[in-house]
Amino acid sequence: MLTPQTQRRNMLSIHNRTTNQALIALALVVIFAGAGCDLRRSAVPVGDVPANGSGDTTEDDDTTNADATTIPAVWATHDSPALGLRVPYPEGWYVEERSTPNAFGEISSSFHSTPAPSTATEYPAEAWIARTPVAIDDIIAKLDAITIDENVDIASTTMRHIMYNDDFYSLPMSLYLWQHDGYTMEVGGIDANVVLHMVSSFMYR
Repeated sequence: MLTPQTQRRNMLSIHNRTTNQALIALALVVIFAGAGCDLRRSAVPVGDVPANGSGDTTEDDDTTNADATTIPAVWATHDSPALGLRVPYPEGWYVEERSTPNAFGEISSSFHSTPAPSTATEYPAEAWIARTPVAIDDIIAKLDAITIDENVDIASTTMRHIMYNDDFYSLPMSLYLWQHDGYTMEVGGIDANVVLHMVSSFMYR
């Protein structure tokens, strides 16, 4: 027969084993639960993670947005003493300057993404800048199919912004007009984003 002391020692030993087993079991539960969380996190498809890494999705993340893709990354500067302007234009484009006034007293520079066309009936310049004695309203009166006519403040200057469809080339055009030193100044072209960047960044000489 076991003495009471031996019985207490055996019971204590059993209790300790039971306690240790319970602690080991609890530790295993915690470890596997944590591993399960990691597995659940790693199971999210890569495509579901926003490109900005912030966890939020916005419309600005859409790289197919036309406004984000049409403006060239590198720009050069066209310095025109005749026009009295320094104007940025996409690097690599060709510049054709007409510093002698035409029959209307206009001087201009045109910008082409390919070598300048040899005739006026070919593809037009992507952009142009000009100085003319013709009044703004008279210029607008000769434009085809105007879709936008608004006053805008750009580069500390109030300008007239016109969007119109050129019947000759069947292309939409963006045009900015303003008065300076008694002349009408123009910056216009096919790509509205390129034209806006040019007119927003010009400087007087």
